[in-house]
Amino acid sequence: TKTEKIKGENEKRKIPLYKGTVVKAVVTYKKANTFALRGEETMVFESPLHMDRMRLNIYGDSEVYINDANINDLKTVVYGECHLEIKKGTVEKQKFTTYGESEINTLNANNKDTRIVAYGDSDFQCQVSERLKVTSYGEATVKYKGTPEVRKGIIIGDTEIVSIN
Repeated sequence: TKTEKIKGENEKRKIPLYKGTVVKAVVTYKKANTFALRGEETMVFESPLHMDRMRLNIYGDSEVYINDANINDLKTVVYGECHLEIKKGTVEKQKFTTYGESEINTLNANNKDTRIVAYGDSDFQCQVSERLKVTSYGEATVKYKGTPEVRKGIIIGDTEIVSIN
């Protein structure tokens, strides 16, 4: 973003020239397994994702929606405030690492193994059938459907793990 430099008596600042500008981009890809999403926008994966492995890195205050996913191994790292939702599909194994305040909702996606590492205040909702492992440094809330084996890693702070069957 282009900026304009403004000098005051005791300060120098940069102000964006195109404040409030929104870009709508349609990305078409044949083969990709790593996505880095940056910015404060809403991002939607409209077409179904069929992948063996997927890496998703989210930076900034964004909303990410995956409409349909068939993924064997999903690893997601979130830096900042984020809302991530998988609306339907199957994710065999998923791992979420969050830094900051995040909301992650995968209740509508079938899953066998979920691992969560949360640094900060995060809310997780997931459907797990076999194994759920939670490690938390902060105030995390984990709500899950299913009857997984629940394992707690290192938990520092007020972390709540609740079944919502």
